[in-house]
Amino acid sequence: MMAKKLSAILFILLKTIPCLAQTLYLDEQFNYQQNSGIIFATKPTAFPAATIDLQLELFTPTGNNLPIQKPALVLIHGGGFTGGNRFNSRLIQLCKDMAKRGWVCVSIDYRLMGDQPILDTMITDTQWWSSIPVMTEQEFTKATAIAAATEDSLAAYQWLIANAETLGIDSTKIAIGGSSAGAATSLLVGYFLDDLQLLNKGDISAVIDMWGSLQVEETYIQTDDPALFITHGSNDTVVPTTKAYELSNRAASIQLPHQIYIIDNAGHGYDLNTAIDSGDETVFLRMLAFLYQYVILSEEDYLVTPTLGIASLALLAIFLIYLQVIRRQPSDQLN
Repeated sequence: MMAKKLSAILFILLKTIPCLAQTLYLDEQFNYQQNSGIIFATKPTAFPAATIDLQLELFTPTGNNLPIQKPALVLIHGGGFTGGNRFNSRLIQLCKDMAKRGWVCVSIDYRLMGDQPILDTMITDTQWWSSIPVMTEQEFTKATAIAAATEDSLAAYQWLIANAETLGIDSTKIAIGGSSAGAATSLLVGYFLDDLQLLNKGDISAVIDMWGSLQVEETYIQTDDPALFITHGSNDTVVPTTKAYELSNRAASIQLPHQIYIIDNAGHGYDLNTAIDSGDETVFLRMLAFLYQYVILSEEDYLVTPTLGIASLALLAIFLIYLQVIRRQPSDQLN
């Protein structure tokens, strides 16, 4: 009788453990380390000094069973290209949440309008820049700030590539995203820089657009460009929700993989743990699943084997202790 009970317990345990297994890059299973104030580039400005050191916050997962090469996410703050910094609380929390799941994540600074950025010739020598219509001084100042933010975000990507081996990053698995002005910058990096021959197709795996808008013609978005995740508030009065629909419609028309989530009654910016359609799924969970699908599962070598979590190991330990107790009982009690 006892042997039958033992078999039943073993069966239940083996059926339960897979349910409690954690999936790499989807489930929290690591600690993280934050390295602050890392300089990733030095760029020219006209005010208040001749140059500015651009810094980032680096979040890397720590713990056992980490893969040698990990995916990475670059996050860019908002602020209308006039304010904000890499310490944006929403992006910092997002970096922490991603690192706990096995991602390398950075939140970056970039030159703002008040820095009076001086653009690199890689931007100013392009046919695109030279073909921009004559602008007012105010328009030129804003266009320069947008271009500088894009140039600086490219520098952050290049820093990750240059340090990929040290950081344990898979250079073919890098996504970029941001909020508001940071989203606008992410869209330019993901869908425009390849047209300027500053990036290659496939360098960026996915783009996260949080209440942003595209600053160039939609035709720059092509079928072979990165997958696109869009989230926007229905009551956004800063960047109209129509901008999100325009992006989504363009993606749909060319069959670019994309997802769009319009959050009812939300304004310009909201908690990523906000529920979608009054359900259990949140914006963050949908975003995470999107990144997993289009960054992680795009190659066979990234088909991930689940790892045992603490709950699974605890069940296994209980079973082993129980087994030892059974072994100490007289043999006639096991029949």
